[in-house]
Amino acid sequence: MKSKNILKNLSAIGLSDIIGTGATAFFWFYLASVISPEKYGEIFFYLGIATIISSIILIANQNTITVYLAKKIKLQSTLYVITLIATVIASLVIIFWFYRIDVIFVLIGFVFNTLAIGELLGRKLFNSYSKYLLAHKGLVVLLGLSFFYIFVNIF
Repeated sequence: MKSKNILKNLSAIGLSDIIGTGATAFFWFYLASVISPEKYGEIFFYLGIATIISSIILIANQNTITVYLAKKIKLQSTLYVITLIATVIASLVIIFWFYRIDVIFVLIGFVFNTLAIGELLGRKLFNSYSKYLLAHKGLVVLLGLSFFYIFVNIF
């Protein structure tokens, strides 16, 4: 019975990862086909900045939170405070260095998303993780395409 539950949880995680990756791959390939290469490169430049900074800020927090929650050691509030302070400092650096507020929103989204995933996996809420991941990837596609066409028509 236990192996059946493990297989169910593992398949929920794997299937949601595959479907979510496919959905976002569709989104990025579609976006690449409708905008100029310069704009596409600029988007990925700023996404890369947010990704690098979030990686520095998090310093393996997702894995730490996952392991300590699974072992029932209460450490996540301390890690959350440290991460939030580092996010505020990094946001100030981004404002003064790049003059871009949109990169800050992406950075905050990356940080909160990573902390939420660590929390869900650490609490062994695998079905909730699957729902969260599918909702996240679905919203990336839905909101990304919606905002793209809204902003194309406005500007």
